[in-house]
Amino acid sequence: MRASHTAGTAGLRFTDPIRRQIGARRKELESGFSLITVLPWIVLLGLVALLLHLRLLGHLESLPASERQLYSLVVAHNGIEYARSVLPLLELNSLLKGQDGRHAGTNVPEWRNPLPWSRARTTDPARIRLTPDDGLPWGPPEIELGAHHRLAGNGHFFIRFSNNPEEPPDEDRDGIVVVRSLGVAAGRLPNLSLGRVVHSTSLVEARLRQERVFQSPSAVTLLGESGRFQWEGEDFEIRGGVRAAISLVAPGVGPQLEGDLAGSLSEAQRSRIGGRQIRAWADETAVFSVHPHWKRLFSTRFWELARALMEDLASVNPETAAQALDVIVEQNDERFVPVLIELM
Repeated sequence: MRASHTAGTAGLRFTDPIRRQIGARRKELESGFSLITVLPWIVLLGLVALLLHLRLLGHLESLPASERQLYSLVVAHNGIEYARSVLPLLELNSLLKGQDGRHAGTNVPEWRNPLPWSRARTTDPARIRLTPDDGLPWGPPEIELGAHHRLAGNGHFFIRFSNNPEEPPDEDRDGIVVVRSLGVAAGRLPNLSLGRVVHSTSLVEARLRQERVFQSPSAVTLLGESGRFQWEGEDFEIRGGVRAAISLVAPGVGPQLEGDLAGSLSEAQRSRIGGRQIRAWADETAVFSVHPHWKRLFSTRFWELARALMEDLASVNPETAAQALDVIVEQNDERFVPVLIELM
């Protein structure tokens, strides 16, 4: 032990290097113990902050995602309503096979869906081209059809028809089809967890039936090469639809039918005939011949079904059925029936 004397003090002060080393070591141990005690709390707080960050991130993603998901469902239902509106204009067997006239078969994955899910979720809807063409609505150029339509809010729907499971996939017999509508709400924000834009999608399926009822665009449709008309007085009225009151369908015979009709009417009688447009009658041959629904007038099968229908109607309204049936029976051949008055 070493002692030192300091002048001007009342006693001696002794220093011990070993004790100083022990004290320093003790302080180091105490500080290390404190660090061990605090470190778990730091890790725990870091994990809590990370979890809160991830939860907030998920919440920020879920808000627009939920809105887009709901909108995609609305868009898909719009597709079903669109399919319901165009179904009467379609010839089902041609529809099921597509424009190429050949059904691709049921071995194609998701063949009833308009397109695969993966494509719908990650591809720009405006650039999607549907393949194969089975079940995609199509028709003459003057009829606006299509399987893909864009709605407001960057929404898109895609539809595809397919035959009901009770029948072959490429041959319709009962007028019943299945339609699936895939609604796509294009993503506005990137998916932060996947690192790419993911669209919200919804699929809606409906089972629809095409009514086997002919609805002419006019109140009266005249078919034939010529006609003899007898109008009794002026106590009648013929009001048409979107085109004219009377549609004339006379392929390849020129204006003879129209001349016969015009010559049979007096001025007063002509005033009793009118459509939504000014024309009382119009030659609709070109429209009827290419229309997927109205071209049935040129089919013998159509008149066979009409005759059967009239026979069934005879049990309900014999007088009306007898008048219509006489026209069909007497004039039914492989060409035309001179007059068809739509009975509604």
